[in-house]
Amino acid sequence: MVRWLALAGAALLAIGSSAQAVTSAEAPETDVEVVCAQFGLFDMDADGRVLFTPSATVPLTIGQDFGWVILLRAKDPVVRWREEFQAPARPKTWGPMMSGRTISRDGTTSLMDEYSDARGGIITHAWQITEGDPTGHYVMRVLVGGTSLQIFEFEGVPGPTGKVPTPPPGQPVDKAMHDCAGAISRAESPKTTG
Repeated sequence: MVRWLALAGAALLAIGSSAQAVTSAEAPETDVEVVCAQFGLFDMDADGRVLFTPSATVPLTIGQDFGWVILLRAKDPVVRWREEFQAPARPKTWGPMMSGRTISRDGTTSLMDEYSDARGGIITHAWQITEGDPTGHYVMRVLVGGTSLQIFEFEGVPGPTGKVPTPPPGQPVDKAMHDCAGAISRAESPKTTG
């Protein structure tokens, strides 16, 4: 598995949000309200827009992009997040090592601390399937702003060999997250009878 943060950050800048790393001096622990959090598959359309499809399975086809997207309200423009990503077995690689990331002794878990620009209201982190990623049950625990824990569980399933399959129709990340927030809002609204 390799991180996909740089591509996601660049693509999300086009929709008014970013996932670029900043220094810890710029990102104090902050009050954060998570409006909606989803895990799924990423793809790009012909115009280069990042598309997102919620999913509880990830085909282990080399090049398949996957990860989480969180719609939030934050008091400060930068939020800190910590991701603990546990694989069912040691993958062949976690990608290049970088500042703020460690790998467990048994090689099954990646821990990373990052800071993201939250002014657009969306933060994201994505990975890409590489050769040797194991099938089975994966868990991502994401702590946002030091206060809001999001847990994403998914199954890594054998995918077709060769080219990454065409995912189900996705939608731009910002639209997917705002649709999710609207559905949650409608579900939480008091019911009226007439």
